[in-house]
Amino acid sequence: MALLPGSDDKALPTVEEQQKAIEKEFEGKIKLERRMGFLQGNARMMIMGLSVLVIVGLAGWGAYWFFTQAPEPVPVTPVGPPADFEVQVVSLQPIRNAVPLAETSTVVERYDVLARVRNTDPDWGLTELDYELVLLDAAGVTVGSRKGTTFLPPETEQGIVEFQIDTTDVAAQASISLEPVAFEQFDREIDILTGVEDVLHELEPDANGEQRSVVSGILRNASSFQLSTADLIVSAYNASGALVGLNGATVSGVPANGTSPFEVRWQERLQGVTRVEVEVLVNPFELENLLGNIQ
Repeated sequence: MALLPGSDDKALPTVEEQQKAIEKEFEGKIKLERRMGFLQGNARMMIMGLSVLVIVGLAGWGAYWFFTQAPEPVPVTPVGPPADFEVQVVSLQPIRNAVPLAETSTVVERYDVLARVRNTDPDWGLTELDYELVLLDAAGVTVGSRKGTTFLPPETEQGIVEFQIDTTDVAAQASISLEPVAFEQFDREIDILTGVEDVLHELEPDANGEQRSVVSGILRNASSFQLSTADLIVSAYNASGALVGLNGATVSGVPANGTSPFEVRWQERLQGVTRVEVEVLVNPFELENLLGNIQ
């Protein structure tokens, strides 16, 4: 190819050479882009790996802090009666039961026992109060005993009675132990209003024509709801105030603002009765004892 006057000695590239140069440049760019993609992929993998390590490290540190640095739980003060809560024994009276014993019986005598206990706390009552009555001879040796469970509302004095406790010898004294089991804070706005009327001690003939004592009366329920059951403790005293007779009964279905008659009998005639007391016990912790709608 001839060169034009005044031109360089280097000839211009042909079309084919230009095409090859373009292809070579294109291939170089492709290789560069692939290399950049590879580097970017590696960078992403490194970032992900570092992220996982950071997360694992944070989790491990959190677990370590929880088990070693977590604050102790705030103690919760238990709800219950005051520390000085106690049940007081007011009186304890055993009395010989006159029911005849079988000739072959190994029992020497039987006794009825009336105890009175008091709860002075204004808020807390006992839904379960375990007790044990023990009869002892003159030397202080146990000759008979009986265990039981009762209830005791707040600010209440009430009786505990057990009948026909067998003894292996004559009892000269008695003792009682008390064990509070279950408490309840009594805040129900329910007043159980009961009383007795027309209490009368009489004598009537038994099947053999012998005289025996009978106490009758009327139980009044002044509450605005029916009482399912009410337990009665009937105690008879002579002129000197000594306990000469002890009995009990359960009256069912006493209507609201109504009355129910009651009657208890002894197998023998009580001697010298001048006064009879009737105590009414209704468990306020057992709502099944309170029937009907409050009016």
